[in-house]
Amino acid sequence: MEQTLTLKEPCSTSISSFLITIKGIVQGVGFRPFVSRAAKKFNLNGFIKNDLEGVTIVLNAS
Repeated sequence: MEQTLTLKEPCSTSISSFLITIKGIVQGVGFRPFVSRAAKKFNLNGFIKNDLEGVTIVLNAS
């Protein structure tokens, strides 16, 4: 199974925003709860969603 990770540069200087795309099969392995716990641990806001190609994560940190 091939998976790719794409991380784009921050969108602004006061709040860092990241769009992360993970392609591959991640359903049924607890990936979204893992990302949610990690985001809370590091005080990050955003969202995570599954789509047909994998997972999209948007993180915002100030």
